[in-house]
Amino acid sequence: MFSLLISIAISANPGDVWPAFRGGGNSVSAAKHLPLKWSDKDGVAWTTKLPGTGQSSPVIWENRAFVTAVAGNNKETAVVVGIDLASGRVLWQKEFKSSETAKISNYTSQAAPTPAVDAERVYAFFETGNLAALDHNGKAVWQRSLTTDYGKFLGNHGLGSSIALTDDAVIVLVDHGGPSYLLAVNKTTGETLWKSDRPQKVSWSSPVVTQIDGESQIIISSNGTCEAIDSKNGKQLWVVEGLEGNTVPSATVADDLVIVGSSKVGANVAIRRGGTGNVTKTHLAWKSSDGSATFSSPLAHRGHVYMVNRAGVAFCLDANTGKNVWKQRIGESCWASPLGAGDRVYFFSKSGTTTVVAAGAKLNVLAKNVLPTADRVYGVAAVDAKLLIRTSNRLVCISETEGGTTVSEPTTENASSSQKLPALPRAITSFGAAVLDDALYIYGGFHGVAHHYSDKGQSGDLLRLDLKKPTEWKVVAKGPKLQGHALVAQGGKLYRVGGFTAKNKDDEDQDLWSVPDFARFDPKTSKWEELPPMPSPRSSFDAIAIDDTIYVVGGWSMQGDKEADWQETAIAIDLSKSPLKWKEVAKPPFQRRALSVGTINGKLHAIGGMQPNGKITTNTAVYDPKTDSWSKGPKLPGDDMNGFGSACFPLGKRLFVTTATGKVLTLSNDGKSWTPTGKTPTARFFHRMLPVDDNHFGLLGGASMKTGKFSEVELLKIGQ
Repeated sequence: MFSLLISIAISANPGDVWPAFRGGGNSVSAAKHLPLKWSDKDGVAWTTKLPGTGQSSPVIWENRAFVTAVAGNNKETAVVVGIDLASGRVLWQKEFKSSETAKISNYTSQAAPTPAVDAERVYAFFETGNLAALDHNGKAVWQRSLTTDYGKFLGNHGLGSSIALTDDAVIVLVDHGGPSYLLAVNKTTGETLWKSDRPQKVSWSSPVVTQIDGESQIIISSNGTCEAIDSKNGKQLWVVEGLEGNTVPSATVADDLVIVGSSKVGANVAIRRGGTGNVTKTHLAWKSSDGSATFSSPLAHRGHVYMVNRAGVAFCLDANTGKNVWKQRIGESCWASPLGAGDRVYFFSKSGTTTVVAAGAKLNVLAKNVLPTADRVYGVAAVDAKLLIRTSNRLVCISETEGGTTVSEPTTENASSSQKLPALPRAITSFGAAVLDDALYIYGGFHGVAHHYSDKGQSGDLLRLDLKKPTEWKVVAKGPKLQGHALVAQGGKLYRVGGFTAKNKDDEDQDLWSVPDFARFDPKTSKWEELPPMPSPRSSFDAIAIDDTIYVVGGWSMQGDKEADWQETAIAIDLSKSPLKWKEVAKPPFQRRALSVGTINGKLHAIGGMQPNGKITTNTAVYDPKTDSWSKGPKLPGDDMNGFGSACFPLGKRLFVTTATGKVLTLSNDGKSWTPTGKTPTARFFHRMLPVDDNHFGLLGGASMKTGKFSEVELLKIGQ
């Protein structure tokens, strides 16, 4: 399991080096005295501004840290930086002219591959194609261009695979939209030792070097497969096929198992090492039923596997069986992989919050450390008494402080699950709502006289409730007055979609206009940014994000005095692509408004709604993005009103619906039926339902035929 450290760190104390991506390829540190508690005022030894931007992790060799970046609007320059570990002083920076340039954007890699270091040299690889070796003082030993030698890297998001080291080679994985390959380069000369061609496949995972029976192997988990490669010649030793969601997390070797993380719930697997050829049917040790690893790689430490999903929920699995031991929302997703050190596990959220838990089967939160940062945390490195945290343009060193080993009281429950949430500032219906980074958001909606929409009765406020300290709703921004729209959280941002506006005053005849607007809100700047509008105006629909894509389903278009035009298309926009562009997906087998949509197992479920003939339906239609096709889902049981203005959201691995009759329905595991599982405190329609912790939904706003609109926020406990 520790072969990479053993092979390249013989001349150094293991606690003084972090030589490559995830240290020795497993994110386990040999450091004895890592910091436990810190903040922006206590425990920060130094902060160093880096030239350019980057998403790679730092590496460390004894008293020096090394990190990479790219500079220029089009990544014209690739940079390697040497930093004094004690002071944070930049000792040197070496610049290389990029082999290929590309405009910097939020959706493409920026110096994403992590460098590697041994006792003699620093090795750096960039998505620009540059591959170079330098000595520890920054002098170039050799350099070459892989794009010149083997062709440009093709794909929408750049390249993210980090390099690994064997005793004599630099291992480079290039899985992209063109001819893919695995490359071994001589450490001393930069010459190619061997090149193994691979099928065209896009992936951002990194190779891991390990040993079995004294022989060095390269383990690669990449877009559908996991395989072992002979490091001497690049030949495949064994392969497991049919995997899903393993395009970003890298494999983790734990004793005789290879752990493969997946962004798909229930698709994490453990593979028994050894075997020859295709071992798909013979060497799967377990497949998890819960948890996923979206951006960061799984950590195997002291008999357990730790991973974090897109929503910021951490999972602990038994390493031998794959069974879920515990799970806990830690706030938001993590780009940096979890780190194991002694009896601790560190989770690094993208916004700078580090949650430290005790390693083991019992959840015990030791500390929660907030380090405010204006951009994302991308990578970490750990050596004795020091923890390096890398953001886009800064490297921060956390050092052990007096009292740093004190263990805090354990925390296993979010405060919001044991206290009442505050009411909304006013009773409201037909609004958009989302949960993002431990906060609830509500935008717009209608608060006027029922069935008489007017400018006066519509809101343009964006409200926020901090779930960590849920004392009051605060207006954090304003925008156009809207209702019948959607608010979607994705990638740390909020997206406002469509809706309609009333152009009439309160004492005038209704003049209602659906809009095609699409806008993005950044919580860090508290500003809205207008984005490409939908192809046509749309309101009274619903929208949801699956991976990086927002899907819009149902609704109609109102244009003043004209008869409303019922939408017959479903549209989508991939937020990871630039430029942003809406497209039609498979045509839905229905026309509906006042419906709800939810997602589970990567599929969209369109639930209920009103039809053009004025009748309410309780039908469910299921859309699969992988096949771009619709299929028939189960009907909601009971009264037809269950299908009108419902709210839908997943919690854990189950999909829930709350209805206008007060029923709570759960989709069965096989997706073939809805099961009544309880009742809401008050029956509502045109409301929203969002998770406030792992066991509770918050029911927000909405209306009922008896009491009108609601301002109360009610907690709905979901049984395990």
